[in-house]
Amino acid sequence: MSKRANIAENQLWVTKERYLNLDSRITYTKIIAPDTKNEERIADVAKRLQPSYLIITLGIDYGVYYYRNDLQTFAKYYEKLLDALNDASPDTTLILQSVFPVTRACTNLTNQMIDNANAVIADIAGRRELVYLDTQQVLRDEAGYLREEFCNSADGIHLSEAAYTEILSFIEAKAVEM
Repeated sequence: MSKRANIAENQLWVTKERYLNLDSRITYTKIIAPDTKNEERIADVAKRLQPSYLIITLGIDYGVYYYRNDLQTFAKYYEKLLDALNDASPDTTLILQSVFPVTRACTNLTNQMIDNANAVIADIAGRRELVYLDTQQVLRDEAGYLREEFCNSADGIHLSEAAYTEILSFIEAKAVEM
């Protein structure tokens, strides 16, 4: 098994449905714990595992779109998640990652909506003295859209394996700088 496959297999914290809604239930939603494979609240997993680092990555369907016209609520729920993780595992370094861009084909979201959400995330990172990783820079074409080779869906939202490889390379390079 490659190092990256091992990361995906043992370190990815996702729900059974593979997404986590950024809403009032954010601290109650259960993820698949990487060590037990049981469904548990994310803060409970963080408390037990006490990871050195935890990268917070949001998709766009269940966060950015919901609050595209209400960035204050977006920030509130994002910070609620960070507070729960910090309370559960205060020595864990939280790293906030940008939300990924979409292609021209995306009809329900715009990169402006995503940029607005990313500005909120970057602001939260700055106020909390956390690292903000602008991974979208490695995914965008010259016009600012998700590069076509990095899209794996007709809706212009979902990333390809090549995109995730690029993101992991970017994160690995930034980790050396930390």
